[in-house]
Amino acid sequence: MSEIVSGLSASAKTIRERGGSVILVRMPESPAFNETAESFFPQEECWDRLLKEGDVPGVHYQDHPDMLGFFYPDGTHVAGFHAVTLTEAIGKHLLDVRSAEQTSRRSQGW
Repeated sequence: MSEIVSGLSASAKTIRERGGSVILVRMPESPAFNETAESFFPQEECWDRLLKEGDVPGVHYQDHPDMLGFFYPDGTHVAGFHAVTLTEAIGKHLLDVRSAEQTSRRSQGW
């Protein structure tokens, strides 16, 4: 995990130096798939660590009620009839995070 975090941190730094921004997104999935994922990659040990030590913001679907309750025919891919609604929710949260990140950078004199 340490190698992943250091690689993410270095990549994010390079992207920022070139004028870009980095936001991680934990996409939604069915409860059964989430249970399996959590057993191998607990949120506190993986996702939270990536954000903190990698120094990147993120959007985790479980933190946003508008990203919950969709149907996943195969467990990981949202059903087509939910695609637009989920995409709009993800986009809104990405814009919110980006706006907060830009405000933070301005206050730090970037």
